Amino acid sequence: MRKKILICLGAVLLLGVSAVAWMIGPRNIIGLLFYDQRREGRLAVGDPAPDVALNAIDGGPDVQLAGLMRDKPLVLVFGSFT
Repeated sequence: MRKKILICLGAVLLLGVSAVAWMIGPRNIIGLLFYDQRREGRLAVGDPAPDVALNAIDGGPDVQLAGLMRDKPLVLVFGSFT
């Protein structure tokens, strides 16, 4: 009797996990597994920003971050405004 109950519980659990995986999708599950791959950076407060090249939206030449920093602070905003 105990064995049958454990088998039924295992089947229900497997069915539930399968349903969640089907709703989320396999690509999203793999993405969730590798999502938090962050590592601590070496920059501290007050350090200058590293020089990077930014792609121009209009297809023009890349923009160097160092070329934009002059006498005033430079603020980069990454986001979606839709």
